[in-house]
Amino acid sequence: MNMEVSGKRRDPYLNKGSADATVYCQPCKKGGKRVVAHGFCQTCEEYMCDPCIEAHKRFKVSGNHIMLSKYKMPSSYPSIKQSDIGETEYCKKHPKEVIKFFCPTHSDLGCGDCVVIAHRTCEVDYITDVSKDFVIGKEFRELEPSIKREYDILSGYISGVEELFDEVVNQSKHEIDKLRKFRAEINTYLDRREKELLDNLKAVKTKDENDLTALKTDCKSAMTALEAMRSELSSIDISGNQRYVTARRAQKELRGIHDEMKKMAGRMKARRYRFTKDADTEQLLGSKLGIGTLDMAGEMFRGKSEDPMHGAMGITKGVKRSEHKLFGSEINIWDNKWECEICTYVNPPTSAECEVCRILRPKDYMVPPDDMIMNAEMKTRGF
Repeated sequence: MNMEVSGKRRDPYLNKGSADATVYCQPCKKGGKRVVAHGFCQTCEEYMCDPCIEAHKRFKVSGNHIMLSKYKMPSSYPSIKQSDIGETEYCKKHPKEVIKFFCPTHSDLGCGDCVVIAHRTCEVDYITDVSKDFVIGKEFRELEPSIKREYDILSGYISGVEELFDEVVNQSKHEIDKLRKFRAEINTYLDRREKELLDNLKAVKTKDENDLTALKTDCKSAMTALEAMRSELSSIDISGNQRYVTARRAQKELRGIHDEMKKMAGRMKARRYRFTKDADTEQLLGSKLGIGTLDMAGEMFRGKSEDPMHGAMGITKGVKRSEHKLFGSEINIWDNKWECEICTYVNPPTSAECEVCRILRPKDYMVPPDDMIMNAEMKTRGF
């Protein structure tokens, strides 16, 4: 009895199976297992064990596949599958359809539905008709070297990126060191000025304290002298003549003390002072740009080592600066930067607003022509 399904042509590579032949399940082999095969899927062209056969039948996509029993499966199978020769992958836009056509106009691969919908007016190639000549032709032979060239270029890019990484790290460290050194200088300056002011405050305080202490001592000495005068004048143990002498001496000493007291009244003072903030320093504290600014000075880059579309380019290091001629004079458009009127940040000529505070570019700034900017940027990028 003929068991072949109508419309299916039997594979010429398939031979009648042999009970003595031992073949193994190919799906299990892919999973690292070694299981004896009990059937063969003629559609997938793979040997399968009983569990894999049952699973294969349960899936919607493979439920209608032609499955040969272990008594009818081939004892061996060619290393090249017929599906590898005749079939392709499924279409991404129409998952149930196989890719069969190529449109040279749009460089698109597609199924029959793709051709009807998107390439109706195009002259498309039927892959089965052109694949054999293509894979032995010049275009196919040049594909692998082209891939290698692009791979080598990308490897060069990676090397350039790694070099730039190092430069970015080193530049950051260098600029941070400069910033911290400047900050240390500011701290040193502020510490010195603080010490000078504190020393001045201490000197003024000490001088006033000494003057007031001396005045207090002089006051107490005068008071002691006056107590002695009063005690001597009131003594009952002296004669009238001696009392006269004492009184006259007291009058003279009293006039002297009185004169000293006038001077003491003038010494009854201390200096008043206050700390006044330095206007420049106070303005600095209120500034958004205190200490300094971070100015963009160009770009570090690595040019293309080789471009298959544009030829050899070379690798250029450093900051790229593009020169152009304008009105008969040669200028560098990257030197034609503009300074923000608010924050003083220096912006590139292509910026319509400040990159820091978003203030619009000054109206009187002369912007380089678009073609000059475009050419400069293309040269900057190595094109």
